[in-house]
Amino acid sequence: MERRTLKTAGIIFAVFLVIYLISVYLMGSYMGFFADKADLKNNFDKKDRAIAALADYMQKITPEGSLVRFASGNKGKITAITPSGRWEAKADSAEAEPLLRELGWSTESIATLKDMLKIADCVSVTSANPDRDSAVFVEYRRNGMGYLVFPADLTESQQKEYTGYGNTFYKNNIVFIHDDWWMES
Repeated sequence: MERRTLKTAGIIFAVFLVIYLISVYLMGSYMGFFADKADLKNNFDKKDRAIAALADYMQKITPEGSLVRFASGNKGKITAITPSGRWEAKADSAEAEPLLRELGWSTESIATLKDMLKIADCVSVTSANPDRDSAVFVEYRRNGMGYLVFPADLTESQQKEYTGYGNTFYKNNIVFIHDDWWMES
């Protein structure tokens, strides 16, 4: 009898383990953690105009001297470095009100960013870093993959600069980012 109980317990454990692993995989796939370079390229090829429009809009609404990241989600999250300091707040919170005023953003700006991210099938957008380059980063999935969108076509030397470390110059003014190395520079 004891042997049968151990065998049954082992089978039940194995079934739960398989269900758990499948759940983790499906959740990761849903959240985009398992996206790869082919997914990154396919999304850009389908959504290139939406991604370019998102990058243009983000740059247009970000004041000079500020670095702002907006991440979609239920309420949206804003992370920013502005002349008045560092900020991190949910877009619809009272904490965000002074930041939104400083940025000159409204609830319409937030709604537009959310809509544009959804249309582009992306999760966040970061304005160009005034200390580094003039590219806007559009994050494809929550795994650091995305697109650097420059305001003009890259020169041959820039194409070489932005190729390596698993990142690829794609075409014209687009560099595919396969991780978030560039943000740490």
